[in-house]
Amino acid sequence: MAIYRLDTQRPRPQGEMQVPDLGRMLTDSMMAEANAIAQMQAQQAATIPPRRGPDAAPAGAASAGTPLGGGHYVGDGHDHPAVPGEGQHKGQTEAARKAWAMLTGGENNPYATLGIVSGFRDPAHNRRVGGASGSQHQHGNAYDVNTTGWDNARKLALIQKAWDAGFRGIGVYNNNLHFDVASPRFWGPSYRNASTPAWARPLLERLIAGV
Repeated sequence: MAIYRLDTQRPRPQGEMQVPDLGRMLTDSMMAEANAIAQMQAQQAATIPPRRGPDAAPAGAASAGTPLGGGHYVGDGHDHPAVPGEGQHKGQTEAARKAWAMLTGGENNPYATLGIVSGFRDPAHNRRVGGASGSQHQHGNAYDVNTTGWDNARKLALIQKAWDAGFRGIGVYNNNLHFDVASPRFWGPSYRNASTPAWARPLLERLIAGV
């Protein structure tokens, strides 16, 4: 006796065996499982505990300047370079904007098109990207900039230029640098001073010592 796949669009001959559409059943089951996993991941992301790190505001310290706008920068806190523009500075303080202008302004400035990875973050966005609970990004005092593919000499030159422009908090990561206008300090990829790369430590120690 012939066995056919279930087809509701045609009449079944008398005596034909009705066989469930296993492909459809498996697809529905896989979709349900995928939706459940996505929902669980979303719930976990919403409850990630905030980390404390060196880009957090010192206890009792006020943020520098006054925020100039709301919302948050469209960057997600990862290593994605962005096209420079006024929109990147929304929510940043006057102090941060001034330091950025000093860093990137002027004729023939090699940093004029420096890519911003992250600027101002509202609290909800800061939690989503795992930012420090008191992150200077939330105060509009910080920028993360893309340095993917840069050699150490080029990064050192940028750190020196950022310091001269008025940035005092400096984080050295694998593919970006963090600059903020809060208290003088520096750190490395683990968000601790001890993880500061050896190539950057001498310059940073000298800059901090000169404050």
